[in-house]
Amino acid sequence: MEKELDHQKELQLLPPPPPPHPAPSSSSRALPWFHHNRTRSRPPLYRPPYSIDNGGDDNDNLHHHHHHGHGGGGMGGSGPSLDLKLSISLEPAEAGDFGCIEGLKWQAAEQIRLAAIEKAYAERVRELTRREIELAHSEFARARALWDKAREEVVKAERLRDTATACMGEITCHSCRQSPPSFYEMG
Repeated sequence: MEKELDHQKELQLLPPPPPPHPAPSSSSRALPWFHHNRTRSRPPLYRPPYSIDNGGDDNDNLHHHHHHGHGGGGMGGSGPSLDLKLSISLEPAEAGDFGCIEGLKWQAAEQIRLAAIEKAYAERVRELTRREIELAHSEFARARALWDKAREEVVKAERLRDTATACMGEITCHSCRQSPPSFYEMG
């Protein structure tokens, strides 16, 4: 119950989705993923304004290649190199930047929301698995107790059979197959 309350609190902290944005312009600035293609199942990661040359795969979603005409960069091409171009500016942000920032905030909030859902699902699966294991242990213990009880009954039945056989041997004479004399005959 407490976990559900924590989960609800986490979801309440998430910002609501941003309001609709104007149609994309032909500006050279990067637009949020939802302006490019609304049919994608997973949004691409935001490309930072600096370049990361990891010397590897173009399909890597975590690092993007940007060639800005800089020299070979770094370690002579034998390993990953990092070429950053960062600048600090006091210029006021343009209106298009706010849409991009809001889009990124919404995207981050959506990823947090999905991660929270996945975490809750994993917790539920873990709890169900734990219950199934406990139930299996309980069923095994009960089956073991039934098996032990049945084995005791078999041993008890074997003892009764042996006792009955011994009694029959005492009552019936094995050599002559006659009953022993009765009490009245002895007297």
